[in-house]
Amino acid sequence: MGWTPRVTDEKLREAIGGVLDSFKDPDSLDHIPRTYIKLPPDAPPCWGYSMTNQLLIKLARTEDARGPRQWEAMGRTIKKGAKPFEITAPLMGVGTKKVKDKNGNEVTERYEFLKGFKGISVYRYEDTEGKPLPVINFKPPEPPPLLEVAQYWGLNVKWAAKLSDYYGYFAEDKKEIVLQSHDWQVFFHELSHAAHAKFRKLNGGQHPEQEIVAEFSAAILCRLYGVSEGDGIAYQYIERYAAEIKQDVVESCMKVMSEVDKVLCCIFGVDRRAHRKEAKNGRN
Repeated sequence: MGWTPRVTDEKLREAIGGVLDSFKDPDSLDHIPRTYIKLPPDAPPCWGYSMTNQLLIKLARTEDARGPRQWEAMGRTIKKGAKPFEITAPLMGVGTKKVKDKNGNEVTERYEFLKGFKGISVYRYEDTEGKPLPVINFKPPEPPPLLEVAQYWGLNVKWAAKLSDYYGYFAEDKKEIVLQSHDWQVFFHELSHAAHAKFRKLNGGQHPEQEIVAEFSAAILCRLYGVSEGDGIAYQYIERYAAEIKQDVVESCMKVMSEVDKVLCCIFGVDRRAHRKEAKNGRN
């Protein structure tokens, strides 16, 4: 089952023109920052660990790893024969230094410094048994517009709390979109990447033109769904990648316009060839 196109060509052109016009006067744009999904109080402790430790936990093929006492506090015990693996923890030292207070008197001040790191043994959730853990749901209160398009394409869209500095990503090989934000613009950006991949072989990593296509498309989608305040953030995002290819923002958007048009047509199920055929028949 497909989806019903929700936008006319006239509305699309109006949204595209609105975004481009706003980009021509960047000083007037509102820069409303994007927001991350916050970690809830009952989240696994490892979700707040360093990127290095999170990588070690991922390599151990688990999403949750804790020490024996931490598992006991959750009502779970280590399975017989289970083996731990190590993550690292900072080893802090305490020193003193002479400083002057506000009256100019010399006083001794204590401070902490990093001496090094130590290994800590933890066990995977899969190697424990006992009480079930609380179910943590990161889904937004209301699903974003066009979520059904991603689902129709067979993509698994999931939300997660902030574990790293990205807001979201599209993994073509895994057929999934992972979002660390409830902001619609973040979802629209990743959905645009997914649409782009349907007709173009995408390069790995943050390729400037691909990022400009995705963010320009996301800004247009935001306009169509009444979130034009996102123009400022979109401008800043595109500006960074446009600078890499020595272009200004409007110029870089104009150069990828045909790709953006295909992305939007893909999302809304519009067949440009059929439109051209109808127009040609109408002239005959």
